[in-house]
Amino acid sequence: MYQLHPLIREFLIGKREASGIADELKREFCRVMVGEARKIPETPTLAEIKAVNPVISHLAEAATTQQDWLIDDDLISPFGGLSRFYEGQGLYNQAEPWRKDCLSVTVQRLGENHPDVATSLHNLSTLYDNQGRYEEAEPVYLEALAIADRTLGSNHPNTILYRNNLQLLRDRLRHSP
Repeated sequence: MYQLHPLIREFLIGKREASGIADELKREFCRVMVGEARKIPETPTLAEIKAVNPVISHLAEAATTQQDWLIDDDLISPFGGLSRFYEGQGLYNQAEPWRKDCLSVTVQRLGENHPDVATSLHNLSTLYDNQGRYEEAEPVYLEALAIADRTLGSNHPNTILYRNNLQLLRDRLRHSP
């Protein structure tokens, strides 16, 4: 690991922009970061967390300042990777902004009626559910399910998953004090 002095970094960024290949480099950077994000499992081990830790700041850059160079199919990946990284450590307060930002960015770019919006909603509701925030999770699960039903159909595996998770949540709500 190394860090460049801010002036050197600024100089190199200027050179990159003047080279005429800046956009291609940004797209490639984002493609690599999507690959790294997809390697982060739902429940990372300590070794996996340690291994991916050096990439986290780069994933955050791909999700924020470089998101214009993410293709639509990859848009949610950096956000998901970041959230899984923090959720896997029980750092829900750090994971939640990434889930919310993912939803916002996805709606803005893809529109409200897109399967990736349903996925973003489902991921946010699952985060709430895992924290025991059942009352907050239910309407988000419902919205994810409605979009998935419209865009994917009622027999699609994601729609079935969302319906099952909603039912499990409702079972927990019935049995909670």
